Amino acid sequence: MKKVLILILALALLLCGCAQKSDAPAADNAPAAEEPAQPQEALRQWDYDIAVEEAADEYKHDDGMQLAQWHYERLRMHLKSDNGEIFAGEAPERGVTEAQLAVCKTFNDAMDARADAARARWEDLKAGAMEQYTEMREAFLLNGVPYEEDTTVSFERRGDLLEITENMYGYWGGVHGGNTFETLHFDLGAGEFLTIHDLSDDPAALRRAIADEVIRQIYEQDMAEACFDDFDQLLYDMEDYTGFFTEDGLQLIFEQYAIAPYASGTFGFTIPYAQMSRYFTDRAMTLLNVPSEERVLGNFYEAQEMYAWFRMTTMPLDYDRPAPIEGYYAVDYPGVTTMNDLRNLLMTRFSDELAIGLLAPVDGFEHYKEIDGVLYAVGADRGSDVTVAGADYAVAWESAEAGQVIATVHHRAFDEAKEEWVLTDDTTVEFPFVWTPEGARFSSFTSID
Repeated sequence: MKKVLILILALALLLCGCAQKSDAPAADNAPAAEEPAQPQEALRQWDYDIAVEEAADEYKHDDGMQLAQWHYERLRMHLKSDNGEIFAGEAPERGVTEAQLAVCKTFNDAMDARADAARARWEDLKAGAMEQYTEMREAFLLNGVPYEEDTTVSFERRGDLLEITENMYGYWGGVHGGNTFETLHFDLGAGEFLTIHDLSDDPAALRRAIADEVIRQIYEQDMAEACFDDFDQLLYDMEDYTGFFTEDGLQLIFEQYAIAPYASGTFGFTIPYAQMSRYFTDRAMTLLNVPSEERVLGNFYEAQEMYAWFRMTTMPLDYDRPAPIEGYYAVDYPGVTTMNDLRNLLMTRFSDELAIGLLAPVDGFEHYKEIDGVLYAVGADRGSDVTVAGADYAVAWESAEAGQVIATVHHRAFDEAKEEWVLTDDTTVEFPFVWTPEGARFSSFTSID
């Protein structure tokens, strides 16, 4: 009996141990173990990237004489991620958008067309070299210089603006070769090529402003004698310019024969933004990233022109449209046909008080008069102050909404002994302004010269 009890007790202990070590699955309602979180791939940021591709060739006669050589650089746009990966696909994925692909296609198609044109010129160059060699073999051999076309390209990106300059050296026989330049402007935001005049709502006025400034710089630098006699008219007649935008303004390039003989070489001028900004669209201001100081100076030069209409000269007049009153002629200025138009124009650059004061008669004399809904004026010009040699301008901000244009005026006097003008002293004049969405409005103004 005792043996039976011991056996039963041992069996119970064995069953209990098995229950504690059981590997049975957990009940259905038990919480499942969580899978470890998998890190998500970070969305790459894609931007435009430019590569330069080169092509070269040479052309020889059967006798081994090198007749022509060719070298061409072109640009290719692609998308590049922030980790350096190049996107070579054609469908949007992984953060690449259809708009970005469209911009690349527009750009690359244009570059392909230019490369095709360069290849066509190369074929013409080879044909011309062969013809010259066949007809004038001795002269060609004596010269020993093969025909050549060598095109190099450079570019700079400033925000959404991509500036491209092509410099082509060509020799097609004759005494010497020559350089030609071509500049392209590409708006990455809009995905389109621009001309300089596309930046303005009034391209003709922008063209005149650029020509005026180039002519001024030519005379200032005593370069007129190196130019053609009619260089000023050539500048006014130009429909477009070769040039690119920098931080300082528009850098213009005039190659040989543009405004001067070959011997004078290539001319370059920088047109500050202040001389052009009044003609730019809002999009152009943003695209070119025109500094606020240049915008203020542009408004200041515009205010100077308006102020001069009352203190030094008169608005442009149409002398074929006389007024019923003798001596008055119709004002010929875009957008200004009535006195109210003129008042509104003045108030864009002057305070209300100053604008109204300019329009007020002086000692009973009405410089401008409206008759039957038409604005007329009397031509009343005076000469400038010959003792003023010039002025330099700077912008001083007092806050984000106000500041001053400070003019440093250089004075001169005529030295009878030396028989020449000499600088004497400088004075400063301050022009306070407030900054508005339309630009600077000046509360005080005066003529410098």
